[in-house]
Amino acid sequence: MTACRVTRVMCMLFWMAALQCGAHPAWGILRGDDGAFLFCDLAAQKVWVLRDDQLEDLIEDVHTHEIVCDERGFFLGVHSYYRGDRFAQDVWCVDATGERAPAAWELAPQQWGLSWVHPELGRIWFRLDDESGMYYLENQTGQVAKALPGLQGVYLNASGDLFVSTGDGVYQLQQNEWRSMTREPLEGAGNRRFLLGLTQDAQGNLWAADYDFHRLIQIGPEQEVKVALRTGWWWSPVGVTCDEGHVYVLQHSGHGWQSLFAALKVGPYLRIQSVDEHGRVSTLVTLYGNRSRWAGLGVLVLLMTALWWVRTRKKIRLIRVRRQKQCREAENTP
Repeated sequence: MTACRVTRVMCMLFWMAALQCGAHPAWGILRGDDGAFLFCDLAAQKVWVLRDDQLEDLIEDVHTHEIVCDERGFFLGVHSYYRGDRFAQDVWCVDATGERAPAAWELAPQQWGLSWVHPELGRIWFRLDDESGMYYLENQTGQVAKALPGLQGVYLNASGDLFVSTGDGVYQLQQNEWRSMTREPLEGAGNRRFLLGLTQDAQGNLWAADYDFHRLIQIGPEQEVKVALRTGWWWSPVGVTCDEGHVYVLQHSGHGWQSLFAALKVGPYLRIQSVDEHGRVSTLVTLYGNRSRWAGLGVLVLLMTALWWVRTRKKIRLIRVRRQKQCREAENTP
């Protein structure tokens, strides 16, 4: 009966990990004019502000993957949730202090995620067609680009260049067509699930967060590709932003067995690292699950219990050996 219960508990834990793996983490990260970092946290259902090494809440109770700053300097995101059995989305908008403000735009029918202001196309957004699974770039006049079979990261620079990342690569919108930004398909194309955050630096380099392969990809102006950062077996890049020669990478715990700890809210699950122009890496902040302290105490109790059990078993064994020796000596005594 005990073995059956243990098996049930293990199955439940792995089922929770599977649920965590089924949805990709948030990739939204921005750096404000004051140098503060804003980033999304799906596990905590909030958007954080990292200012002077201190974490603050910008907005709570939101399931938001990405954030943008509008022309007023306000921050906007889309809160995704289920209303009954129907998928729903709402736009939220706050100022730099976290005070609610009216959003500059509303969601269009079947809009998927955010919208952006393009210098020529006006306000643009992506519409997801449920039947075909295709993503269509639209504005107020209708469809403005060829459909995409997948969509993850989106980046619009100040010049109006629009870039998107899919599971297979990075593309730029040119004359209503999507042009690949790499000479050859990226390593692992076709098997990748999530190529998430996307940005561009002042030198024209594109940066893409490769979640599944635990790496940050740099795509140069001549379409050359190199791996700028490998985050190791525990962490996977999800979001990226650039400022003043530095690249800032938002990272989530991996999508393999590591997600079991994320599902249980134990251990480190989110962090931001900075990569300077010389490739030096530093960690700005690391977030831990809210059950990490109790888990640590539990592990300590288990270790102490195991140590006590080993020592007790050793004492019992010594007592048995001593008694057996005494019994043999008594039998041999005339």
